[in-house]
Amino acid sequence: MPGRGRVSRNSRDIAATYNLGGYDDSLSGPDLANPKILHQGLFGFYFATAPQSIKMGGGEHHRPTLSASFTVSDQNTTKFKNAYDAGIASRGLFADRPLDVISLG
Repeated sequence: MPGRGRVSRNSRDIAATYNLGGYDDSLSGPDLANPKILHQGLFGFYFATAPQSIKMGGGEHHRPTLSASFTVSDQNTTKFKNAYDAGIASRGLFADRPLDVISLG
């Protein structure tokens, strides 16, 4: 039977995205408070998500999503040690413009 057991992956099937990543750098970098001091082993990581929060209407375009991210960086060599952000976006708020996106972050 053709197609049996196949999983469809399109925008209607995916309700959220989750991203986790990081870096470990063996190079050295200057301390922000005292540039004469070098720190070796720089690092950082991030987590970002954008889950679909509400399904509106029957079409795939009416999907408001919330998004958030959190970033941690090396405490001695980075100006911004932690960063947070959040937002909301919605596509297809107007029937005659289904691909337009409105967002607030």
